[in-house]
Amino acid sequence: MPQTRGLSPFGRRKTLKAATIVAVLVAVVTGGAITISHKNKDRTDVASGVSATSMIKRLRDLLPQGKISHPSGMGIKTAPNAPPSSAFAQLEFDDGQGVSKIAVAVIRTPRPAPPGLTECPLQVQQPYARCSTKHRAAGSVTLVQGFQNPVDPHGVRRWSAVYNTNDGGQVTVSTWNARSEDDPKPSRPQPALNADQLTKIATAHRWDAVISGLPRLSKHSQPARSKGGPTRPAAGREHLISVARSLIPDGLGIVHTEGDQYGFIDLVVNDGQGQSLITINAQQWIPNDPAIERQFTKAHTLTDGTKVITGQDDYPSVVGKGVVQWTVDVMRKSGLRIAVSEFNAPAYGLPATRREPPLSVKQLTSIALNGAWFE
Repeated sequence: MPQTRGLSPFGRRKTLKAATIVAVLVAVVTGGAITISHKNKDRTDVASGVSATSMIKRLRDLLPQGKISHPSGMGIKTAPNAPPSSAFAQLEFDDGQGVSKIAVAVIRTPRPAPPGLTECPLQVQQPYARCSTKHRAAGSVTLVQGFQNPVDPHGVRRWSAVYNTNDGGQVTVSTWNARSEDDPKPSRPQPALNADQLTKIATAHRWDAVISGLPRLSKHSQPARSKGGPTRPAAGREHLISVARSLIPDGLGIVHTEGDQYGFIDLVVNDGQGQSLITINAQQWIPNDPAIERQFTKAHTLTDGTKVITGQDDYPSVVGKGVVQWTVDVMRKSGLRIAVSEFNAPAYGLPATRREPPLSVKQLTSIALNGAWFE
């Protein structure tokens, strides 16, 4: 999770901890149907690094009895002169109850661990049915059960286990009740692996050699941040949540509140006409930072030098069908930036629950300009 969101205050974070697969590193291994056998398991690692074939075998050997097809994967060192980045494997699994896609991804995370790494994803960012985190001696496991498309409760289900080790390894195992996450209809009632099976696979020692083959990361080994950007959140999470809740007008009930360590606060509200999402980001910038000044070149400037931008946009491809977003973005001369945005939907990816958001742009402006953010 990056500490900055770029110049757009609502270039939102995606907190499910899945690996990003870099296309140049992908070396695909495919084949026909294979019947899984648990005899004569080859536990020998490839001397030059974990290969795509060995990733597939590791996953295959950890599965229950069944038949797999269309396996593919990526090893650690599959591209010349490319640094190790991640490794993954995926396949279609059939235990006689229908085909289910299963995938595993192994990456390294920075040390010390970023805030929120072992927490459940924020509900408004990734709507899910159930989530829990269990701490173990060697790390923690986060289990998430939900739908590939949160709008369709009868569609494809996606269940995942994310194992974060104490030394920075991360293993994500996911399963769907379909051949592919993009299938329009399920191929079976539930995914092939339950929570206990997902946990057992994610925490298996067979991934230790894969994790060891990836370079350790630290904050200093992360890509350098581009020049410009907020230096820190405007305040701590609990304080920002308290201020945000206090500024919601009477008559608008607060259904749900959550936030992160980077100055983002999310509130789901309801005035009786349908639930809506309000997001607030409080950032502290260096005064007159050119990176942010460029974004406010067409802003309305108040007598005290505060700059204000307002917008009303239709973003169905980003958030959900029929969803509109109203935003007020304020930049103080001190570098304090308060961006308030609301949607006529209760979460990202969900369809509109009402024609318009509940608050007017004037009310959003009042929230963004309120002096409580200074206290």
